[in-house]
Amino acid sequence: MDSTDIQRELFETFMESQYWPREQIEEYQRKRLQRLLRHARSHVPFYRDRLAGVVDDSGRVDWSQWDKIPILTRADLVSHGREIESTALPTGHGAIIRSATSGSTGVPLSVAMSVYANIASQAALHRGQSWHELDWSKDVLFYTEERPESGVWPSVEIGNAWGPPWMEAATGRFLRFNGDTPPPNILAYLAEHGRVAYLSCRAKVAQVLALESERLHEPAKLSAVFAFSTAAHDDEREDIRRAFGAKVLSLYSSKEAHMMGYQCPHGDHLHINEEIVRIELLDEDGTPVPPGTIGRVVVTNLFNWAQPIIRYAQDDLAIEGERCVCGRTLRVLSKVIGRVTDMFRFPDGTSVAFALPENIKRELRIKSWQVAQVGPLEIEVRYAPDTGDGGIDESALATAVRRRSHPDIRVTFRRTTDFIPSDGGKFAEYINEFARGLRRDRASAG
Repeated sequence: MDSTDIQRELFETFMESQYWPREQIEEYQRKRLQRLLRHARSHVPFYRDRLAGVVDDSGRVDWSQWDKIPILTRADLVSHGREIESTALPTGHGAIIRSATSGSTGVPLSVAMSVYANIASQAALHRGQSWHELDWSKDVLFYTEERPESGVWPSVEIGNAWGPPWMEAATGRFLRFNGDTPPPNILAYLAEHGRVAYLSCRAKVAQVLALESERLHEPAKLSAVFAFSTAAHDDEREDIRRAFGAKVLSLYSSKEAHMMGYQCPHGDHLHINEEIVRIELLDEDGTPVPPGTIGRVVVTNLFNWAQPIIRYAQDDLAIEGERCVCGRTLRVLSKVIGRVTDMFRFPDGTSVAFALPENIKRELRIKSWQVAQVGPLEIEVRYAPDTGDGGIDESALATAVRRRSHPDIRVTFRRTTDFIPSDGGKFAEYINEFARGLRRDRASAG
């Protein structure tokens, strides 16, 4: 069976399993997890002792010890490197594909995945795309700062087809311009190339393009924007819809854990791809949090035996939602909040995963905001009102910030329309710039 046949078989399985009873999904996940743990204990040096209390020498798994497995960190991946890679892959997993993370949250790290794991990730991606009845015969334009040496204007990089490889109609190409390309050039390209129906970039970047399109009176029509990396916010979705007539589709993925979730067609929430990943949401003590509560994302990839990612701290904060009305039984992430490293931390030792409800934004007539901790007891709110010359009730907003952070916080305000980081990094709605500054200082001192 070739890779296309394998991907098609997995896709068809996933199209069925999304409606399985919860007990059947959990049983499927446990069987895959059991095989992964046995392989990691036997063939990955890093896990031989780490999993000794969970998998015995005969291969029996003691599930009562699952939460005793230490959390795998980014620092582990950086410092142990090849020790976390398999010394032998079973037949059928294929060659090893190597890539590197961007390093936007620290030191870049090398990631290894098997061809089989990549095929499974693609099958889950195509399932999510099928939920929204995307037209795989149309082109996708990818707009990102990665690999600045290629996709240099005016020469667009032309890649392979992006749809399911077993479908004859999936002829749409994957195109790419690098992030240094000025927005007016991107808009001109979209206007001139009718086959481009989809734009793939960060939601905040797509919003900038949308506003630039309106300012320059440079119309461009899109069917959808594929938003990756960070959650799409209400103001971004509205500007993109108004300027391009496009819906925003969010996906949740990473180089380390692959395709973790995709947006449901019945809302802005995400369904977890439970057939290929196990996601735990934990508090700072490692205890699972209930639905509706912010927790740290800890993920286990069930297909990648080349570099087993077992209980890996994704460094994201997310909220689990209730079961979806769409009928799919896959667990729901109602929101991916931001990074663990951007939790607000205060001199008295308290910390908080800070977030403000969207209804406050609407009530105070704010279009966009960014809330940043800039000092031990200082928070700056950068905002753009939803009317050009309108003011906001800063006192009410300061009260809301203190209620959700710390009573002694000093809150300052700055009006702005520029939320894109100057270094081309990821936009964060809630960010601890004070802690990031301390980390930079420590790195420089070292």
